[in-house]
Amino acid sequence: MKLYMACIGGAIEGLSIEAHDVCFLAAEELSSAAEMAKARWPGKPASAHLDTLREVSHVGGFEIRLAETPPSSPAMADDRLFFVNIGFYRQGAFGEFHDVSLVVEKSAALASARVLQTAGRDLFLAHKDNLWAVDNVQGVSHVDGYSVVVQPSDSSIRDSLFYGPSLIAWNEQ
Repeated sequence: MKLYMACIGGAIEGLSIEAHDVCFLAAEELSSAAEMAKARWPGKPASAHLDTLREVSHVGGFEIRLAETPPSSPAMADDRLFFVNIGFYRQGAFGEFHDVSLVVEKSAALASARVLQTAGRDLFLAHKDNLWAVDNVQGVSHVDGYSVVVQPSDSSIRDSLFYGPSLIAWNEQ
């Protein structure tokens, strides 16, 4: 079983424009993950679509995998996977954009601080009254009945991103 992160979008009753959300899921393969993500859309089912899908296997010098039981080593449990979202504005563009990151840290506060240190402040304007702050930080420790296991790795592998309904691959290695 593999860990996936999906950005899904669609219509929600009462909203004027398309909405988006990020979810984590456990699936055997990319196509199954895509269908599962669309099925989780809380809005109008016929409008649900996949914008981005990532098989999460490596994050910042750590290997990420799913296990049926929690990690047995206390040291392994110290490092946790976090999802961090920063809202921002782009000069000349209407609306809010989002920078979504996955990081491995020991706490939500450390994960937020790390993302804020590396955010491209010269590329966009801060959200929420021009303060640099994280909109959302969430630990990803259990997904669909599986434990998320984080282990140090010397691999330089970067996860591929897949875009749109046809899952076009883009890997920045």
